Amino acid sequence: TPKPSPATIKQHSTPPRWWSNIPDECPITLEPLSSLPYPPFLLHSQHRFDGLALASYIVSRAIFQNPLTREPLTLNDCHALDDYLADVVYTSRARGG
Repeated sequence: TPKPSPATIKQHSTPPRWWSNIPDECPITLEPLSSLPYPPFLLHSQHRFDGLALASYIVSRAIFQNPLTREPLTLNDCHALDDYLADVVYTSRARGG
């Protein structure tokens, strides 16, 4: 029996639009996270953002830090955000989300 791909497993194990019940707003856009067409980005295991807004904020200001705490972003944080944009945001936009 062929094994399902990791993408197939991930697709079936995550409830669709799980973030639609999050009552919080993105601290940058002040829009409800539940209204995003893609899941929010979790930074430092505690702050949720619209990942596209976070990336735009960081790049436009050229300051690599958490906008809420001013804690510096690590290289791993930047890689995680980059992967998130590629895997979640841009994929969602390509599908019309």
